[in-house]
Amino acid sequence: MSKKITAFTPFQMFYHKSIIILMFFFILTGLPILSHYFHWIAYCFGVPVDFISSQNGDALTAGIQVCRIIHRVAAMLFLLFSLPFAVTQLLQIAQWHIWPESGAAGIGGLKTSYIDFKHARQGKYNAGQKIAAYVFIVCIAMLAFSGFVLWFRGSFSVATLTLARNLHDIGFALLLPTLLGHMYFGIHPLNRAGFKAMFGTGELNEEEVKSHHPLWYEKIKQNEQ
Repeated sequence: MSKKITAFTPFQMFYHKSIIILMFFFILTGLPILSHYFHWIAYCFGVPVDFISSQNGDALTAGIQVCRIIHRVAAMLFLLFSLPFAVTQLLQIAQWHIWPESGAAGIGGLKTSYIDFKHARQGKYNAGQKIAAYVFIVCIAMLAFSGFVLWFRGSFSVATLTLARNLHDIGFALLLPTLLGHMYFGIHPLNRAGFKAMFGTGELNEEEVKSHHPLWYEKIKQNEQ
């Protein structure tokens, strides 16, 4: 039987799954606040709320308010999960697998990974996954800080609120396509083993790591010596 190698810790798996759920609610409730084109989502919340409350008021206004509440609850849960995760990860920042690696295919490996759909010479993550990680970190930071300002809008100037709103929109505009791409390539057959590891045991077969993640495998063997 092939030896198993830990790819993801239980905490990393829990955090990843939690973020998927929270991102769903962030996007669902953020879109009707962002643009009138998505007000139909607000109506989906507002009509039943207005009916239950028997106020016969403005269903759109009620729906937007419900979206804001859900959005903020999701933000608090995100903060609750992210703070301990960030602390544990920052303590291991030198061991992050998203840093440039000597001998890796680099940007040139993007064609191999995403056009030819083959494994480039890489570590734990290929160039595309590393770029996505950088985008996630920057965009989530933008959304978190700008969201804080927008939440406590009474404490900031109009200029600051305008800047925060623009940063929030830009962060979302960059995050959404990156997230969709991450989801697509995550479930692609090329990455099926990694997908099963993230949503299963957190482990990969040694042969999988050796053949598809040679630089990572070499580091593992060096650490075992």
